Amino acid sequence: MKSELRFTDTNAASDSKGRTWGLEGGLFWWLVGGICLAYIFGFRQGKPPGYDRDCFEHWFSGGGFAPEVEAVRNFRHPLSEEQP
Repeated sequence: MKSELRFTDTNAASDSKGRTWGLEGGLFWWLVGGICLAYIFGFRQGKPPGYDRDCFEHWFSGGGFAPEVEAVRNFRHPLSEEQP
């Protein structure tokens, strides 16, 4: 029986810079910075005030302040003889 100890290198946590969403080290901050720049140049730069909020509201809650298209197309005069 051998009495000598065997030393091997391990992947200690102190050697790692960490991972966020599968990105090593500081790459996560490049992703966050890119998203903020895309937001600024895509929704704020050169657009009217409130454009970004209007876009998000339209995407998440539907139409804006216009009347519903289906209600306008199915409009019948109340005194017309053809009743559905």
